[in-house]
Amino acid sequence: MFEIEFCDIEGNLSRIEGPAVVTRWRKEWYQNHKLHRVGGPAVERVTGRYNQWWINDVQYTEVDYWQHPDVVAHKANTSKPKEVSTLREIMMKTICNKIADLSDEDFWSLN
Repeated sequence: MFEIEFCDIEGNLSRIEGPAVVTRWRKEWYQNHKLHRVGGPAVERVTGRYNQWWINDVQYTEVDYWQHPDVVAHKANTSKPKEVSTLREIMMKTICNKIADLSDEDFWSLN
C-alpha cells in the first residue's frame, strides 16, 4: 500500500504545512505526534465521508470543531490560503495530487 509519512527529527509524526500521513485513501494531519488541525478535518478521506475533526489529539464533532476558539481564531487570521514557499512543498503537493488522480489500474501498475 502506498503511504508517505512526515516525521520530526525524533521520528514522531509531525508536519506544519500539510498532512503528515498521505495514502491513496486518506490524509492525516499531525503536530508533535498528535492528531491536530485547525483548518479542517485532521483525517480526510478521499470520499469526503467519515472525516474526523481533531485538535491536540482530542476528537470533536464537526459542529463543535468549527466553534472551537482555536479554529475561530485561525479563520479570523487567515484571509487567503498560504502560498507554498518551498520547492519541496510544491513537489510534495504535485506528487500527492498526481497519485490521488490515478485510476486503480494505473495505481497498481506503479513499480
